[in-house]
Amino acid sequence: MSEAYCPWTVYKRAVDPKLLHRHKHQALGEGLASLIDTEVGVRVSEGRFFDDEPLSALLGDIVKKAENELTIHFDWSTMGRLQMTRYRPGGKYEWHVDNDFLLEPTGLQRKWTVVVGISRPGIDFTGGGLELMWTNATRHAVYLDEGDAVVFPSTLLHRGGPVHEGERWILVAWAQGQALR
Repeated sequence: MSEAYCPWTVYKRAVDPKLLHRHKHQALGEGLASLIDTEVGVRVSEGRFFDDEPLSALLGDIVKKAENELTIHFDWSTMGRLQMTRYRPGGKYEWHVDNDFLLEPTGLQRKWTVVVGISRPGIDFTGGGLELMWTNATRHAVYLDEGDAVVFPSTLLHRGGPVHEGERWILVAWAQGQALR
């Protein structure tokens, strides 16, 4: 019996953990800001946006690989700015989509979301983790070790569960293109 189709895929050790930790320490040195959503309490995290062309190119290649494996193709042309995010105890991001049909300041729209783990579940933090919602409101937990990446359509409902102890660090990126029509 074949496994049920889910519109996401996970790549183990897709990004060098040393590179991720370098960006994490750089973000700490430059300072993090609260990442606030429009509703209080929906998102409790800190982070910063940054640019790294080689890392963006690598993440773009991972998105292309996911498109082929998932047989879903969106019209996208560029990777947006990268987001380094820290969740401390109590930190979370409730159910949301990354593409709610609002355009980025660039006029582009998010098509694919890439989340890369930087912290180690059960070692650096407890709780937390990514949940994706698919058919019949079924929740699927995805725990990313350092360097692991998950790719999914930006229209997919997902959340970052509450961290109980430690710090959960992730890198988030989006493949963007002209607005869906």
